[in-house]
Amino acid sequence: RACMFTLFTFWRNMVQVLLIVLYTLISGYSGTSLFEDWIRLTFNGVCTMPILPPGCIDEDFEEDEILRHPDQYQVGPNSEDLNARRVVMTITVAILHALVIVVITLFAFPALECSGSGDYYTFGTICYTCLILDVNYRAYFLSNKNSRYYTMLTAVVSFGMYSFYLVVYTVWQWLCDKLTPNMYHVPAHMVTKSAYFYICIFVVPFTAFVYDTFFHWLYHRIISPDRVDRLQIELEEAKDERQGQGHLDCRLTSDTSDTEMGSGSEAEGLMMECGRRDFEPVECRIACPCLDWPYHKKVFGLAMLGWIVLWCIAAVCLWESQSKKQLRIVYDERYLNGLHGSSWMEDLFLTYPLGTRPEEIINATDPLDYKEGLLANRAHRERIIMKVVTMPFDIVNPLLIYTVGPIYQNYNYYMKSEVYEELYGREVPPGKRESRCPERVRIRDGKELVPCGLKAQSLFNDSFEVENLHINSEDVAWHSDVRRYGNSSDYPAPEKEWLYEVFPETVPEAMNVKDGDFVNWMRPSAVPRVWNKIGTLDDTTLKKGQDYTFRIHSRFNVDDIPGGFKALVVTEYNWFGARHDGFANAMLVGGFVCAVMGFLVPCLYYCNKE
Repeated sequence: RACMFTLFTFWRNMVQVLLIVLYTLISGYSGTSLFEDWIRLTFNGVCTMPILPPGCIDEDFEEDEILRHPDQYQVGPNSEDLNARRVVMTITVAILHALVIVVITLFAFPALECSGSGDYYTFGTICYTCLILDVNYRAYFLSNKNSRYYTMLTAVVSFGMYSFYLVVYTVWQWLCDKLTPNMYHVPAHMVTKSAYFYICIFVVPFTAFVYDTFFHWLYHRIISPDRVDRLQIELEEAKDERQGQGHLDCRLTSDTSDTEMGSGSEAEGLMMECGRRDFEPVECRIACPCLDWPYHKKVFGLAMLGWIVLWCIAAVCLWESQSKKQLRIVYDERYLNGLHGSSWMEDLFLTYPLGTRPEEIINATDPLDYKEGLLANRAHRERIIMKVVTMPFDIVNPLLIYTVGPIYQNYNYYMKSEVYEELYGREVPPGKRESRCPERVRIRDGKELVPCGLKAQSLFNDSFEVENLHINSEDVAWHSDVRRYGNSSDYPAPEKEWLYEVFPETVPEAMNVKDGDFVNWMRPSAVPRVWNKIGTLDDTTLKKGQDYTFRIHSRFNVDDIPGGFKALVVTEYNWFGARHDGFANAMLVGGFVCAVMGFLVPCLYYCNKE
């Protein structure tokens, strides 16, 4: 029990650290943790509770079985439960679980960001919730029959405590402002905006369960069975032999009479021959016969179930994805000569979600499509793009999204470069502007920039129009964020340079920091590219064969960004997001792996038996 507790603690810590390390690859190696700090503080407490019952009362065998096999007491003195081989196996399982969480959540990300849940704080909380569920499941997986009920109970209590803390922390504005203001109302958006949150919290522990069961059986029954495993195999084979010969019926029903059972020493002899675990009501075995299967049949059945479930989820997600019509108007210089300058990882998945067809991409980088002019207060030039698009299909109630990158909004220094008091219209503590904002984004021409910081002063300021159509931008930003943001009491004092003066083309003076596009920009993306809403064309269908004129004012400079790109996405969407086939493809691969494991089970079992 102590060894299991030790290895489990090592395993859960390693899974958490692996997730943080893997996230570093897509956060500019800046040390940004995938999980928000005040959420991550709950990890040790929440993830220790489920392993306490197995660590205290777990038993491999019942007392009478141990008395018949006293050699089982040599497991501890011989270090059979804690040795180099067990540590290597624990590390391998930790890597497997970390990869399962990373793959599932990253492939679900395009749907999350399309629904407004792709910011760093919401995505990190989704990943952390998946981690908590995975840890709770793993504790239950390791428990034996006598401790399983208590393990399940503590797992439920553990997750309930985490949920309670998450809700109180993020709903109580005073507390949230003291800790991390950008966590305000994150759970509300996490659970209501996208179906993929619920898909993730189901698929992560389910997939881990299927894979764990197969590899546990492979290691403990085929590759390296230890002393406990050999006794379990012996008991299983004896049980199978009794059931196969049919010479002894160990099943009791409520109709079994004393005469049929015998009395005294005869009943005791029957119990000793069958073993106490065989005395189960026959009604229970009929209701769930799979519980009486040998271990290898359970593994085979679970692998086949995993194959079916994951492929069913893939079918639903793929159907939802393929049913969304979309167009992508690329209006940057990246695709003219093929010299991207970006890393292979950025090119791999950051530009387009999987599933975009070539005919859905419209190149608007031809010089005939645009004209240039100088911005009012900028050194670089404004490019006005006029693109007439003939719709190849109907797009119903389209959502307009801009995408720009590679931009590491999740870079640690970038995310911390803001002053919350300036955004909320409050008095700024002395020295805070200097500690959070570099001089180049704090002062310009002798005037204080308000709000200061890398986030605020790098606002994406391209604007978009669809001729003769109104773009509804009311729901671009979270309403809870817009309510919190406010202008200071001295706004608009002439001795300061305000946001609307820095970005006069896109930020109205009447709104300033309460402008929806600005508020939305201040929620940093979880990956090194930005997909933000522009607005919707409500009650509108872009008709097939009709011409529509898109006007784009390109002001945001990506010329100095290696591989910089910008695009306008016009897409249908719903609770499942827009077009993105990546998650469905990941489920197809995961289901295929389950099928391979299932077919390997009988082959390995009978080869090992021979």
